Amino acid sequence: MKPTIQNPVPFSDVQEQLIGKSPGCRLIVNAGPGTGKTEIACARVAFLIAEQNVAAHNILIISFTRTAVKEIRDRLVRAVGAKADVVRIATLDSHAFQLVQGFSTSDEKKLFSGYDRTIENALELLESESAEVAEFLSEMQHLVVDEAQDVVGLRGRFVLALVRAMPMTAGVTLLTDDAQAIYGFSLEENEGLKAIETITLPWLIRKEVTPAFEEAHLTKVHRTESASLLKIFSDTRKLVLDESVPGPRRLTLVREDIERLADGKIGDLDPKLLKGQDDLLMLFRRRAEVLTASSLLSSEGIAHRIRMPGTPANVHAWLGIVFHDFEGHLISRPEFLDRWTRVEIDARGSATADTWWEILTRNAGKSDDVVDVHVLRRLLARSRPPIVFVAPEAGQSGPILGTIHSSKGREAKQVELRIPHGYSEEGDLSEEARVLFVGATRAKKALRVGKGFWLQSSSLKNGSGRVFRSLPDGGVMVEFGREMDFDPAGQAGRSLFGMMSVLESQMRLRSMVGKITSISGTSTALPTEDGKQYMYRLVTKDDKKVVGHFSSRVDKDLYAIGKELHLDKVKPPKEIRHLYSIDVRTVAFAPDDPVLSSLLSPFNRSGMMLAPVVVSFPKIYVGWKNKPS
Repeated sequence: MKPTIQNPVPFSDVQEQLIGKSPGCRLIVNAGPGTGKTEIACARVAFLIAEQNVAAHNILIISFTRTAVKEIRDRLVRAVGAKADVVRIATLDSHAFQLVQGFSTSDEKKLFSGYDRTIENALELLESESAEVAEFLSEMQHLVVDEAQDVVGLRGRFVLALVRAMPMTAGVTLLTDDAQAIYGFSLEENEGLKAIETITLPWLIRKEVTPAFEEAHLTKVHRTESASLLKIFSDTRKLVLDESVPGPRRLTLVREDIERLADGKIGDLDPKLLKGQDDLLMLFRRRAEVLTASSLLSSEGIAHRIRMPGTPANVHAWLGIVFHDFEGHLISRPEFLDRWTRVEIDARGSATADTWWEILTRNAGKSDDVVDVHVLRRLLARSRPPIVFVAPEAGQSGPILGTIHSSKGREAKQVELRIPHGYSEEGDLSEEARVLFVGATRAKKALRVGKGFWLQSSSLKNGSGRVFRSLPDGGVMVEFGREMDFDPAGQAGRSLFGMMSVLESQMRLRSMVGKITSISGTSTALPTEDGKQYMYRLVTKDDKKVVGHFSSRVDKDLYAIGKELHLDKVKPPKEIRHLYSIDVRTVAFAPDDPVLSSLLSPFNRSGMMLAPVVVSFPKIYVGWKNKPS
């Protein structure tokens, strides 16, 4: 049946054939970047709902990233309206958590045991042949897996088990591209890339599922009209996939291809040239390079955005402003609109009050006219809040700086790809060829290439992942601003603030929304039952206002860095200079969170406040090998 689903760009005959496949068809769509895989996924689901009478709540869409989940949901809303809210769309980790939560709610250890353990628990459930699980899955009619090449190892086996547990009449659509398979390896700070997983979900499906899935290919690129970029999308992709060419040689050829076909070369990073370039995506191979670039831009006061994993969820600041002193359970539309008028223009963004009210009622509404603020707080307090409340990047304007890995699924009019100076011989260089290919194919109109920063860096092996770089003079550059760097009470704790100082701190943060603010951290000791814990108080450089505190984890990590550097004497600095806040975010606590009792009023009752978004890579000294003379 030919679908009648509309698209801004007309579908090709091949695309229409795939969209119009029967609901029970099991299909692998193998296609390169920019060929319309996401459009196919959304149009196929819309076709199943609108023209094949498939119940929207019996469709599950799994994607690799939260950004892709939001994009898919937005497109479905445009295609099928309110029915899109019923379609189950989730990241793989989120779906596994929901599955375990549904069948193991009495065992909190299973619910909150880390992402990998949650996947293991979900896999055990699917393989248990439980009658309850079978009944739950019996209604499923279609599964869509986006970016299937990134579903590897344990997660691949989980989805394989899900496919096996579904009714045989249920359809499956896998969207994949072997040339973009770069998540089976250490993500960013890796001087010697070593594979941790190489078996992908499509490989498992092809090998272990019968009857065999139907396979299809898309070749027409829609992302760009540039002749040179089209050659990268097609010809260079063939080279990336050519396993007859050894990895080192393949990387060399791919790099040469990209450099030859790019629209130009770029020299050393000049912050002043990047001012106001909102359409620019600048990509680096390593996290330390992004941090270095961000510090350079921040030192010049140039607005920019950061896209990297490991940073706190950047929940929109207006929520913390609107609800910082709201102590009730329910809020009405008129009261919300009144509070919205008090929000600074910089913090409102482009969406209107009416748009946000609709989003609030959709996620936490008791009706169209009343929002349950306690439900909202529980949602925002999650480690991964609903993506509709989270900005896609840290920062609000200017160029986007990020790692190639974090750019998966994104595109930009202009891309600057910073290629590493060299690669470790211990790494999988065919993997590095795929990494470069992914970075180059984010461009829609222009791609320029240049060299990344010449630096060697490491990440802490204690689980925090904090990046650091030792320097010849005994100093060390250290990453600040990771998710664990902010203590729950660091913004309004009784042990850290007085009544007036906490209000003054929050007011100062309101003025920092969307701006680059230079701050410093001063070590302070707090008494505990075991002695003392050391934290860093964050103070603005210009007017000396306190805007929060780093957690004691920062101090512990600085000690750990000193030990990894084999220093004889480890002593974190009393002051950390050249820290930068590039924006402000909302911090929320659930109504029953015990941390509330340690907070000052009104935050102990409202459960919402502001915190700085710190992205910094300053030079500090954490000790010495020999005592200074």
